[in-house]
Amino acid sequence: MSPELISAIRDRIAGGQEKEVIKASVLAMGYATEIFEAAYTLAQNDLNVAAAGAPIPSSSVGGKRELSSVYTLVTDSFEFAKSRLDLVALIAVPLLLFTLFSTISLWYQNTLELSGLFSGLAIVAGLVYVVNLTALLFIVTHQEGAEVVTLKEALSWTKRNIFSLFWIYLLTVLVILGGFLFFIIPGIVLLVSVYLAQYVFAVEGKRGMAALLRSRALIHGRWWAVARKIAGLSFYFFLFIFFLTLIYEGVKLVVELPDLTLAGELLMQLFTAFFTVMSMEVMHRLYKELSVGVVDEPAPSFIKTSYIGAALLGVGAFAALMLLALFMGSISRFDESVTDMFTSTTLHSEVLHVSLVADEYKLSNSSFAGVCDTLVPEVHSADGVECNDSETAWALSASVGEDRWCADTMTPAKQVYTALEDKLSCVELEVKADSLVNPAVNDTASSAATTTQ
Repeated sequence: MSPELISAIRDRIAGGQEKEVIKASVLAMGYATEIFEAAYTLAQNDLNVAAAGAPIPSSSVGGKRELSSVYTLVTDSFEFAKSRLDLVALIAVPLLLFTLFSTISLWYQNTLELSGLFSGLAIVAGLVYVVNLTALLFIVTHQEGAEVVTLKEALSWTKRNIFSLFWIYLLTVLVILGGFLFFIIPGIVLLVSVYLAQYVFAVEGKRGMAALLRSRALIHGRWWAVARKIAGLSFYFFLFIFFLTLIYEGVKLVVELPDLTLAGELLMQLFTAFFTVMSMEVMHRLYKELSVGVVDEPAPSFIKTSYIGAALLGVGAFAALMLLALFMGSISRFDESVTDMFTSTTLHSEVLHVSLVADEYKLSNSSFAGVCDTLVPEVHSADGVECNDSETAWALSASVGEDRWCADTMTPAKQVYTALEDKLSCVELEVKADSLVNPAVNDTASSAATTTQ
């Protein structure tokens, strides 16, 4: 795009011509709609700068158009988001519902049915958010002046293209991950270079790796300028969130309300929705400015090969991380099994020792009454200990995890699967496997326990 076109559009705007009239003339000259929109934005920015009393910036720097300042991008996008609160609501509603349902699910985590219901509603809200976010991308990138893209049109586009957009997101992550394997810096370079891939897809229809390569072509030669814009925008948003958090914490301290956690989270989601609309508009404006005069040409073969290689490295890194997670999980489960085995063995030894202590107590006191006060402290490795005693009998049951050992007046130690409760004998506490093989064992055990007692 030549500076003369931008200058001509600027003169027509200053002369009071409507945008649609100017657009018709430019399109009649053979320019694409995207080129006109980008040139019109730049011309309008020049007039805004001139209206503020500053000189109009040079049409080009090193053969390429200067980009709008971070301040201009932020203020313009803020005005856009403020004028399109319907788009803010499009993002805010599913975010608010997701937060609300997730919180309620935690409140009822002890009630399986209610917890499951609200967890399911939270998942549905999350899916609606993803769909609406994709629709927002279409609306922002296809609005022209006063003409408003309807939600129905955006959802129809989303239905046809959401999986293609996800594929671009996945490729973006893989390429960046592969780049970070080369000592961080290539990953940062790729992170900025592919930043506009989703806007390329939405406006130009390029899919998959072609969208990433087109983003790289738009940013090539102005990487530092774009990186500074992204860093500056992030800094603005960080400052706003920082001061918002300070205000929120100050209100909590002064008002001393019992719990503002949910209210704070909901408020934060509202601002997140507003920032989402702002950031998408900012990057769309940046895309339009960068696309002026950049001819759509096939990427050099070595660039395409390097991007594909980075994506493959990303796949390898992702697979390696998954295998590492599985391996570490297996190691953790093995460690738990070994720990449980040794703990169970230790508990068995302690319960055996309890029988000797009980016999010594009987010799000294001529009775088992009160023996539990002496026996319970002897069991150190158990999660829980039950103990009953009388003048003539005693019984102690100790458990760790799913293992339970019992000892009584007649039994040094045996492994059992039920609680001791108020019994003075381990006889009724039969092994679960025996009970499953022969249900009559329970009746026999009960009779034996009655006889013993």
